[in-house]
Formats: sequence, structure tokens, C-alpha cells
Amino acid sequence: MALELEYRATFIDVYEDPFELAGSLVRSSSAPATYRRTLERDAEFEERQLKGYVDKLSRSLEELSQEVSQKGAQGYEAQPAATEGDEVQPEVPALSPPPPTLPGSFSEGSVGHPEVCRRPCVYFNRGCCQNGATCTFCHYPHSNRGPKLDKNQRSTLDEITKAQLLTLVLHFLRERAVVIGMADEAAGVLAVFEEELRFWCGGADVAELDESAMDTKTRKLAKVMGKMSFGAVLNMASHRLHRDQFQRHLSQAMETLRRSGELVGIN
Repeated sequence: MALELEYRATFIDVYEDPFELAGSLVRSSSAPATYRRTLERDAEFEERQLKGYVDKLSRSLEELSQEVSQKGAQGYEAQPAATEGDEVQPEVPALSPPPPTLPGSFSEGSVGHPEVCRRPCVYFNRGCCQNGATCTFCHYPHSNRGPKLDKNQRSTLDEITKAQLLTLVLHFLRERAVVIGMADEAAGVLAVFEEELRFWCGGADVAELDESAMDTKTRKLAKVMGKMSFGAVLNMASHRLHRDQFQRHLSQAMETLRRSGELVGIN
């Protein structure tokens, strides 16, 4: 190969003969044929899978639409026609029946449903919970998620003192326990909160909630808490009260409450 070297400053430039380069072989930039065929087979296989999945979804949707249409038609035919002069009564939603006791539906987390049970098990709802009766989450249906605190209400909850928080929580726990008919069973849990309130009040007697002394933000917070379930109020408070003795006593009282009786079906 003919080369020409030229020393320039501190660099050495190399000039190759362009006529010799013209006759050399240039490496192909395309992929090998075997690799290209592998990519094509993978793409074709993936396309077939996606097409089969879309077809399956289409068939399921069509079957569901037919089922809904049939049920709607049956319900319409079964409804008696109103005669002239009859008073039209407003429709009253029927109370939801207790959850069915199907094999495999019960779990450790379902005890105390729906007020003091654990959170719903997402795997059981999909039909793939592997823990069965030992699952620590609830397997029964939860039709109503209940109200949630917004950002301002959570901020108010963090700003008030521990004594103010416990006073609010005790008030609404007592009210809710009476409403759902488990005032006697919840006495142990309420006693734990009363003991904690006395601790933060320096041993003073537990005072009743004075709604007239609340400011606007606390009153809005109390309005939402009044619509929460027993378990939701309790969990909200326990996440902000971290004293070890309180957490230990509350855990024992909650376990006793869950095991104290048949709470399933309380709305």
C-alpha cells in the first residue's frame, strides 16, 4: 500500500492512495440474514398474540352486552304497569344483603367486616389469592369506600394537638359504635383512647367535645369524620399516635373487638 507521510507541527498526517482504496472491499452495514429472519419471526409471533388477545376481548364484550340486554329485558317485563290514579312511589334502594359465605371467601382479614376488618384483598377480587383463609386482608365485598380527607383537612389534622385529635376521635367513635350497634363490644377500644387522652392532658378527666369552640377548619374536619366508618376513624388516628404503649394496647383491643362477635353485615 502506498502511503505518504507528512510531518506538520506536532502531528503526522497519513495520506493513503485513493486508487488502492477504491479496489478494497467495503463491509456491509446490513444485518446478517439469519438475524433478520429471527426478528421477523418474533414480530410475527407477537402480532399473532396481540390479535388473539383483541379477538378474545371483543368476544367477551359481546357476551357481556348480550347478558346485560337480556337481564334488562327481563326486569322490564317483570315490572307491573302503573294504573291510572295509582300513586307513584319513589324507588327505595334495597339494603345490601350480608356477604355470601362461599367456600374460600372467609379470611383472617375479613373478621369484623365491614367496620373493623382489614383492607380489601385485591388478589381475591381477581380470583387469584393464594393465601386463602390465612390472608390478612378482607375477602368480603366493600360497596362503599366512604369519605376521604382532602389536602386541607389532612393539614388541619396535623396542626391540631394530640389532645384535640383524641377528643375528636373519641367523640365520633362513640357515635359510630352506637349507630352500628356495637357499643358494648367497642368499650375496650374506647378505653384505650380515653387512657391516651388522659396521658396527653396530664392525667386530667376526659372532656366532652365542644363544637362551639371549634374554628372553621376543625369544624370542616369534624364534618367529614362524622361520615366515616368506625375502622376508618380509628386507622386515621392510629397513624398519627405513635406512642408504643398506645399502639400495643390498641392492637390488643382491636383483636378482641374483631373476635368478640359476629360483626359481618353491619352497615
